[in-house]
Amino acid sequence: MTVQMTQQRGVPVAQVSGVIDSSNATLVAGALFAAVPNTAPGLVLDLTETTLVDSVGVRLLFETVDRLRRRGQQLRVIVAADTAVEDVVRLSDLGSYAPLDSGVERAVEQLDNGRR
Repeated sequence: MTVQMTQQRGVPVAQVSGVIDSSNATLVAGALFAAVPNTAPGLVLDLTETTLVDSVGVRLLFETVDRLRRRGQQLRVIVAADTAVEDVVRLSDLGSYAPLDSGVERAVEQLDNGRR
């Protein structure tokens, strides 16, 4: 598992590659939360290179939504179509709490427009 952090137009973007599970969820959470300053409108989480999210990973996603929301920020998620990760995201109803976007650019645009 790797977490690659970048910024686009002042919006933090995290791309997680590999597996998010009980063995690394704490590390993923630490990387995500450390990368989002209070001044950012939120976080774009790119899961297109993620191959598996177990129940601990799902809990991490919902905790991320909650933590950002308490700070007045938003999580936007990108998943690859027709994958196990998309199935998990849809079955857990994450999209009702964090918008699902078709790509990083669209998610960044939505967050950037929301702060204007």
